[in-house]
Amino acid sequence: MKVILYNDNENLVVLHVNEQYQKQVQMVADKDVPPGISYIIVDVSVLPKDKTYRHLWKCEINKSNRTGFGLNKNQFIEKYPEFAEWVRYV
Repeated sequence: MKVILYNDNENLVVLHVNEQYQKQVQMVADKDVPPGISYIIVDVSVLPKDKTYRHLWKCEINKSNRTGFGLNKNQFIEKYPEFAEWVRYV
């Protein structure tokens, strides 16, 4: 199962994607990651099993390793016109 990682200020955000959207994980990331913020998509197995200190988890995301970056509403609709209803109320 894939998850989306991005940094929000000092915190690492881990977005777990519903199983039914695993084939569209990049589209989910483009929609749900804040606009302009870089993200990576990784397999959940790379995350530490012990979540006791997850508030200390770090992940360096830069241009060379990023999968993409969050899109604003108009960018999302332009890239995925068939899913425009996903951002209708955003």
